[in-house]
Amino acid sequence: MVSLEDELFLRYVPRLRSLAERISHSKKAVPGWLLGMLVWWMQFVAEHQNRAIRMLTLKQERKQQEMLGFVGRDRQPPKNTACIGLAKNPLTLGRTKCCG
Repeated sequence: MVSLEDELFLRYVPRLRSLAERISHSKKAVPGWLLGMLVWWMQFVAEHQNRAIRMLTLKQERKQQEMLGFVGRDRQPPKNTACIGLAKNPLTLGRTKCCG
């Protein structure tokens, strides 16, 4: 059973709903073919909008991940640079180890 007062009709296909409502007032019932078309179109519009929202969310997540990844790489000291607190350990045969 489908109602023209359903929130999905009001949200996704308000113009077509009002057209169907005008037709139903004149004939006391909405034709089946029109109701089927309304349901199909409403589902299409809802899925399209939800897909767009998901794609935007994924794009933003990738961008944030890239930005955070850049920050993480930048914060690590580059290789082959001296650390302020270098100490020689006799067990490492002269190699240096960062203390901090």
